[in-house]
Amino acid sequence: MWFLRRLTRLNREEAVLAFALVYAFATVFLIPGTLLNVGAGALFGPVVGYFAVALGSMLGAAAAFFLGRTCFTQWVERKAKTNRYFIAVQRVLAESDRTAFTVVFLARLPPLFPFTLFNYFFSICRVSFFTYFWATLIGLAPSTMLDAYMGSLIKNVKDLTGSGGVKEKLVFVLGLAVTILTTFYFSALAKRKFRIDEIRSSEDEGVEVSVD
Repeated sequence: MWFLRRLTRLNREEAVLAFALVYAFATVFLIPGTLLNVGAGALFGPVVGYFAVALGSMLGAAAAFFLGRTCFTQWVERKAKTNRYFIAVQRVLAESDRTAFTVVFLARLPPLFPFTLFNYFFSICRVSFFTYFWATLIGLAPSTMLDAYMGSLIKNVKDLTGSGGVKEKLVFVLGLAVTILTTFYFSALAKRKFRIDEIRSSEDEGVEVSVD
């Protein structure tokens, strides 16, 4: 990726900051960040890569949340009314005795709920920014760590074509297996918690969205 190659010309601190700012920009403009997550691991290693992604994703998540509550409220409400996953989350928020923190946290775990879009969706829910911020940060941590770790194993295309040793290949395969299993587990958990299968289409069930 051209952007990642340019970052290698900067010192480590500058590269992390530049990466975080670009990630925040991508988040606000609804650009999926999975490739950036993996790229951060490849460029900075699993630990610094995770913190670079966490910084960028939370800057973007905060910006999207405030934009959704101020400038783009009507647009967000129109999008939310046609999204069955938001309907499920909003229903649980309204009906369940669980705290808002738990609902946001669970919605951040699986890939079923698009991270960038739900930053805006949560802005029209009765969720405080403090709750939204910390539940998002903690809920995103497992998948972000896995992506960064996978990226640290795939530093170039040769790692995928056989130049690595047996140990490196084994670690890569195990890491990939853990990623896939974790994804399926969190997806199944979210479907059960939010009763997504009960919602056949967004037209069959209305949802009233409101802004604090």
